[in-house]
Amino acid sequence: MILFQPVKEDILHYALNIHGHAPFSLSDICGSGFAGLIYESIRTHYFKLFLGHAACAQSLALAIFMGGMAI
Repeated sequence: MILFQPVKEDILHYALNIHGHAPFSLSDICGSGFAGLIYESIRTHYFKLFLGHAACAQSLALAIFMGGMAI
């Protein structure tokens, strides 16, 4: 009687693509974060122009970001 049948496919197989490489490299992850940072900076600049004060613009950008994370 077999109580445990080994899994044919291991978890690493699902984490890697068919070529055996990770689907996202470190440069992809860093590039995505850098692009998000640039986008956040530009959006904060436009909020500053709209609201007239840098502190209010930063607060609004942070509130929008946190609201997006909550969704």
